[in-house]
Formats: sequence, structure tokens, C-alpha cells
Amino acid sequence: MLGEDGIRTRIIEFAPFQEIEKPILFIPGWVTRLEVMYEVIKILLAEGFPVYYFESRDKKSSEIPPHLLKPETFRIEQQVQDLEKAIHYFSFKEGTYYLFSSSYGSILATQMLSKVREKKTPFPAKIVLMVPTLEIKFNWWQKALIRMPKILEGPAVSLVEWYMKRKYANPQEPEEHYKFKAQLYEFELHKVQLTAIALDKYGAKISGFQTKLRKTLVVAASLDLLHPIEDVRILADRLDAVFL
Repeated sequence: MLGEDGIRTRIIEFAPFQEIEKPILFIPGWVTRLEVMYEVIKILLAEGFPVYYFESRDKKSSEIPPHLLKPETFRIEQQVQDLEKAIHYFSFKEGTYYLFSSSYGSILATQMLSKVREKKTPFPAKIVLMVPTLEIKFNWWQKALIRMPKILEGPAVSLVEWYMKRKYANPQEPEEHYKFKAQLYEFELHKVQLTAIALDKYGAKISGFQTKLRKTLVVAASLDLLHPIEDVRILADRLDAVFL
């Protein structure tokens, strides 16, 4: 999908064998490979949902003119505009599609949903926020890390891998560390770095939005240390959503 600013983002369409449900606009997390989410997508396809997998401009698949490779290009507001364009690009109407987001993707989703009325973006029939990230914050050493010069890229990536394994790896799910490691070494580091600087400079947090009662499902996982279940439960209460 090509934007007016010359930035091209990728949306992958998955068609079920028999389409019997509304389409799903799927917004994955930050630094998330399609392979990681494909098991979820296969389940949705088996149930008859067409899936439109949206890859935001921080992903490796995006095409960005060299003069726009700067933190301002990766602000939440800019990424939300891409999401709005995708909804109009596929001609989704009010209540004719579902919105499914995961982790950081839930920040993009809720930021968009909080402004749909003023921007006249068609509202989804139902919303799913799966293990949502509530806010992205960086401490002092992380702020220094995301601003490291290119020559230190290798050590920086190794440090992130060590930190994530030490702080968030769950001994009961050892395969999760290997999935994250695979993602870590396949992303386009410069885009991720610019995105991190933008999130640090301009902020990134989940937003409230108005919807009909019980139209939103918030999903948490007890073994997920990156998205604490109690924080996710509080979010569900705040949104008056169904909590699972």
C-alpha cells in the first residue's frame, strides 16, 4: 500500500477455503515476524475469516524514501494514519470487519479507535486486544542503547537478547526465547532504532475509546512475563471489555 508521502507498507491477504465470516484486520506487535503469528492466522482461516495482515512502517517489508528515514517518520500518529489508509483501501464499512491486534499493535489499534469519530474512519464490528502492551517506556540505559552508532549494532543486539532472556523468558515456555531470538536477528535494525527513538521522544501508550458494551475482548496469558496479566486485567476493566 503506497501512501501520499511515498512510504509503502505491506498488507498480506489470507483467504480461507470458504469465507463465512467478516474479514479481520490483523495488527501484529513491534518486531514481530509473520511466522510467529501464522499459527493464529491458520486458526482464523479454518473458521472462515479472511485475514488482512498489516505490517506497519517499522517492519522490514516497508519501503521508505531515504530522506524520510528519521524518528519523526515513525511516530505513533504516522503509523496510525497508515492503519486508517488500510481500512479505506479495502473499502471496509462501519461494522463490516473485525480488528485484531497483538502486543504493540494494540497501541496502534486503540490510538486509531480513539479518533475514528472525528476522522470518520469506519468502526469495526468487534475488537480483540491480545496480550496488549499498555505503554512503552525506556530507562536510562535503554535510551542510550537505542541511540548507539551503527558500529556498535552487533553488541547492542546481543545485549538486548541477553536482557530479554533474563527479564522476560519464562522457564515453562523455553521456545518463546528462541522465537524472539529469531525475530531479533531478522529485523531491519535502523528502522527499529528510529522507531524506538520516536516512541521514547513522543510517547506511546494504549488509548481509551468509546464502543458499544461488550464489543471488545482483551486476552492475557498467565505465562507471559512481558505483558503482566494484572495490568491487562485492569485495562479490560477500564474499557468495560470482556477479559479472557
